[in-house]
Amino acid sequence: MTTILSLFPFLVSSFIGYFLIHFLDDDKKIPTSSRVLLGCGLGLGLSAYITFFSFLIFDQLNRLFIITIHLLLFLFLLRDHIVSQTKKTQSGSFFKSFGAKDLVAVLTILVCLLPTIYMLFLYPEGGWDAWSVWNVKAKILFLGQEHWKNIFLPVLWRTSPHYPLLLPLMNVWGWIFNSQTGLMAPILLCLIFTILNISLLFYALKDRIRLWINLLISALLLTLPFFYKFAASQYADIVVGFYLFASLYCLVQARMQSQKVFALLSGLFLGFLSFSKNEGLTAGLMILLLAIPYLQRKNSFDTKKILMPFLAGAFISFIPLMIFQTFYAPANLTFINGFTSSIKPTGFSRLQVVLIFYLMLFKNLQWNGLWVMFVAGMILGRNKILNRDMIIIPVFLMLYGGVVTFYYLLNTYFEIGWWMSETLHRILFSLLPTISYWIFLSLFSSRTAIDNSKP
Repeated sequence: MTTILSLFPFLVSSFIGYFLIHFLDDDKKIPTSSRVLLGCGLGLGLSAYITFFSFLIFDQLNRLFIITIHLLLFLFLLRDHIVSQTKKTQSGSFFKSFGAKDLVAVLTILVCLLPTIYMLFLYPEGGWDAWSVWNVKAKILFLGQEHWKNIFLPVLWRTSPHYPLLLPLMNVWGWIFNSQTGLMAPILLCLIFTILNISLLFYALKDRIRLWINLLISALLLTLPFFYKFAASQYADIVVGFYLFASLYCLVQARMQSQKVFALLSGLFLGFLSFSKNEGLTAGLMILLLAIPYLQRKNSFDTKKILMPFLAGAFISFIPLMIFQTFYAPANLTFINGFTSSIKPTGFSRLQVVLIFYLMLFKNLQWNGLWVMFVAGMILGRNKILNRDMIIIPVFLMLYGGVVTFYYLLNTYFEIGWWMSETLHRILFSLLPTISYWIFLSLFSSRTAIDNSKP
């Protein structure tokens, strides 16, 4: 019963997101598979935002408000969906478009999910940061009533009070029909976002590369020791990974297809990404700035057609983050500026440790040689990976890597060896879907996936 009560809210969110994309997609250009996957991520993000506004308006969790808003949204969007079905404006149902390739993909992903599922039930409370950061925040939000703001108290510095709240709010939504917190909602969220990451990657590549290569990519990622470890950890990194990939995928599609709905979705996903974690905030702001020149076209009308929806989506979706940062987020209690501190200064030895950790990635057995493969792919595909329609991804990765490296040098609060051993692999894990999409699409595209003749 607990499983059903935890799963039901997430199903409601998924339907709301699916119907909302159908409502926004005037031309019905988004494939059904992508609409399902993007809709699930969109719905979960919206549910977290609705839950957040319950705390802002009532100064505590208000179940009636949250459930009522979800019900009204569901009924309105369902009505629109039924009307459009009656008018036959939809391109086809999911089941009608589901073919043999999809069945093979589903079976492959389910089999390769077994290590993640095993880890989820072997460690049902998640990793260290799950029960000391993310889940404890969710429990305080759910049980704290008018004392929910205790999550920002300095005495709870170990829970990183300055972190955004997207994942804890999703867990709260998962508990909305329960009287107490439980393990099932965080476990289900881990499983859902793992499936979303791999499935979106598969369908983003489905019509671009050969089926066996695509299936091999999914199997490769799902069976990586570091992947299924962090996928099952109940950390925010799996959420960061999905919204990062979804925002960039939609952004690339918006440019390639000149579709405003993809641009709008990209902007919305950027807000969710930025509200997920500080690393997500850094990535979200970076992509927001890079997207403006990236979406520029020779025709100013075409530019406005996709740039304006993107900026509108980003503005709407960044509102909860702006409220959080302005009125609630405390200062980072685990920060020392190593460039100005005389007690814990940064130096060349710290840089050496950072570079050594980067080099060790190539021989770390838990990555199974993946980073060697990626570097080899970049060398082999050097004439393909920097084409204009995909250029935003390598530029983002280069700048993001630079910022991460700089922050490791800047913040000397933690001993660098311990800090990198605890965080570097998680950061790279969150980048895997995006990097895989960029590298494998560039190398193995069997069609003209990237049209370099476009302005």
